[in-house]
Amino acid sequence: MVRFRAHASKHPDGPRRLLVVDDDDELTEIIIRAVRLAAPDLQTDRAHSAQEGRELVRRHRYDVVLIDQYLDGGELGVDLVKPAKRAQPQATVAMMSSIGVDGLLEITRRHGSIPLIAKPFSAAVLHNFMHEALDLPGLRVAHVAPLR
Repeated sequence: MVRFRAHASKHPDGPRRLLVVDDDDELTEIIIRAVRLAAPDLQTDRAHSAQEGRELVRRHRYDVVLIDQYLDGGELGVDLVKPAKRAQPQATVAMMSSIGVDGLLEITRRHGSIPLIAKPFSAAVLHNFMHEALDLPGLRVAHVAPLR
């Protein structure tokens, strides 16, 4: 995972929010449950497509937008990065994919520097990412169990 400076802080208008854009319902549910361990009061939304993700980032404020690279219908999550960053300049926008960090680095190099999470990732990786993205106090975890 690429290190980054967290810039998402609690918004004065309400609780922190996460958007997960992934067409895998089971993995999305696992991600949402895992991040709630790091931030129990976090509100979460999910999108199954890049189009649905674009609509949500236009309508709602997010602190973190987590996007899978490969979506149903041949859509690429990287195509959502710029619209998400434009609509959510305060948010941490991150990519996740099973193509690995090297493949993600090549893809995202052309779309600006963003955090990268290679699948499969452990609950510890996701927990630590959320702690850093939301600038949460507390200990980072060392548990390395895979999410699936």
